[in-house]
Amino acid sequence: MRLRPSLMSLTSPLLALALAACGGGGGGSDGAPAGGSTAERVASCGTSGGALRIMPMGDSITEGDTGHNSYRRDLWMNLVGAGCQVNFVGSHSGVSGGSAPNADFDQDNEGHWGWRTDEMSAQAAGYVSGAAPDIVLIHLGTNDLFQGENPAGVAQELGGLIDNIRAGKGDVRIVLAKIIPNVVDPGAVAALNAQIDGIAASRGVSVVDQSAGFSTGDLYDGVHPNATGESKLAARWAQAIQALRS
Repeated sequence: MRLRPSLMSLTSPLLALALAACGGGGGGSDGAPAGGSTAERVASCGTSGGALRIMPMGDSITEGDTGHNSYRRDLWMNLVGAGCQVNFVGSHSGVSGGSAPNADFDQDNEGHWGWRTDEMSAQAAGYVSGAAPDIVLIHLGTNDLFQGENPAGVAQELGGLIDNIRAGKGDVRIVLAKIIPNVVDPGAVAALNAQIDGIAASRGVSVVDQSAGFSTGDLYDGVHPNATGESKLAARWAQAIQALRS
């Protein structure tokens, strides 16, 4: 996550993107979907029509850094434990600085350390077209707020991001998060989250409230989730994914 210079002490300085290909966890090939439709894979949670292709999309909260698995490991374990067949997809793998501490899950993702919503939006159609996800999980806006952007403007950019994701794959299912709190500007986070339901309704996407029940005690540096925070994020994502089946 890119922070203003005065905030750098709150987070890790690692900025490198992990670009190595990594499957890890047996979710299936990262090539083209295996025959079935997106609707079939979503409804069956990947047990029919090929593994369910999920793209975790966001900033450093999604990517994670050295020494942390990110919420993605807990989400993987949650879904596999529920009997789903899952393939995480994205343009790179691991966490910022290397691989996650535990290699027992599919580490592919579209988390980019330091990115704002507009930066992701500019690349989203290509990422989605290339990876062909069935579901995209969006947790973005933290860096935008850190850089002084107006919450209402960030919400509008999230709407544009959704449009660009659909330009890459028209039948993709999208889950948009109300973002987790931080110690830097909790008021701005709350103001952005107040806009999320409206943006989601205008685009016909699902919402997951990742801020509910999440406290700054669930952060290891005031911004990024610790193990408890990762577990909370994963549980809510898993609930949202399962809700798409109906």
